[in-house]
This record gives sequence, C-alpha cells and structure tokens, in this order.
Amino acid sequence: MTCDLEATSPPDRLHRLGRAPDPWVWTDWSYARSDTFGNRWDDPQSEYRVLYASSQRLACFMETLGRFPADPKVIEGLDEIELEEDEVDHALRPGELVLRDWLQGRRIGTAAVEGEFAVAGASRSLAFLHTRVAHLLPAFGLEQLDAAAIRSVRRTLTEHISRIVFECSTPDGERQFDGIHYLSRYGDEFENWAIFEPAPSRPTSRRRSHRMTPICSRPAAA
Repeated sequence: MTCDLEATSPPDRLHRLGRAPDPWVWTDWSYARSDTFGNRWDDPQSEYRVLYASSQRLACFMETLGRFPADPKVIEGLDEIELEEDEVDHALRPGELVLRDWLQGRRIGTAAVEGEFAVAGASRSLAFLHTRVAHLLPAFGLEQLDAAAIRSVRRTLTEHISRIVFECSTPDGERQFDGIHYLSRYGDEFENWAIFEPAPSRPTSRRRSHRMTPICSRPAAA
C-alpha cells in the first residue's frame, strides 16, 4: 500500500555511536528480545532490524546516554547532605560520569546514506498515521496521534508505526521508505534517522565507506 507520508533524504553524512570495531554493523539477532532490541522504531514482529543514526555527533550521545536518566530521588538525597564547614563536596551526581571502559568499547562512525525517509513528525504524516493507529491510542491514554506522542517513551506505539512505514510500498511494489526521520526528545536541533534493514543500496560505495573515530575521554583528576 502506498502511504501518504511526508518524505525527506539524509544529509551528506550521518553519524552513529556503536560498538567497536565497526559501529555500522547490524546488531546480532541473538540479542533480540520480545520487542526486538528495545529501541524506539524497532520491528515489533522481529523480522527486520533498525540502525539508528543522527545528523549531529552530539545527538548520538544524547540518544544513547539519555536512556539512563538520573533518579530524581537520588539527586534530592545528595542535595540534602549537610557538609561540615570548609568541607568540599566531591560526590558525583548521577549522569555526571561516563566510565572509560564504556567509551573504549565504542566508536563514532560517519557514513553516507541515501534513500527516502518518512518524516514521522510532519503534519501530513501524523494525519495519515492517526488513521492507522487510532484503535491503539486509548490504551496509551491518547485521543490524537501528535508529535508529543511519537517523541514520548511509548515504544509499543512507535514500534507499531515503524511496522506501518516499513510495509508502505510504491505502485510498482518497491519499498516506499528506507527508514524514518524523527526529531530527538532531547532537543529540536537534533535530527535522528532510523534505517531499515536492508539499508539503502544506492550507491553502495558511498554507503559502506565510513570513518570510525575513537571516543576520547578526559583523564580523571589527580
């Protein structure tokens, strides 16, 4: 079925934060769970995989580390600790430290990806998708599919939308979209791209070529 969704193409370069040595390798199916790999636009039927990339390098960190938010109760407890006079608070608040071991096992990869991507948050797309998921919305306490809904933590809903977009086809039976374009919930300036498997094959030489950069961390203070 041809879907009435807004479409766009990625910029010249996309960035991906992944595991060394190659951040662009598809996650092995052995790590799949009931919701595939637990990411926003994964396939709820576990038939295809999704690679997540961003237009900005910083967005890669925002999306990855944002899945581990600081517990407000822990922060509140630390703030209530009273220090003695002239005592220096050396405690690290949750979210202020990334372990070196975590960094050493990951790389930032830069690649050229071409194709047509459905713009999930466009008004035209939301109007079409609402007609397809309206029956699911009451379970999430929603009456209308809007931009806030697709940027929230309702992964069951966005995974269902992923499947709808994946199954869209052109009149000649070709896959209509190579993935989904969406804005980050950590800031409108961050553009993200969910790339469906198999990734766009045009042109292969550009898509497969990528520069892998180690992620550096500052040494701990003495």
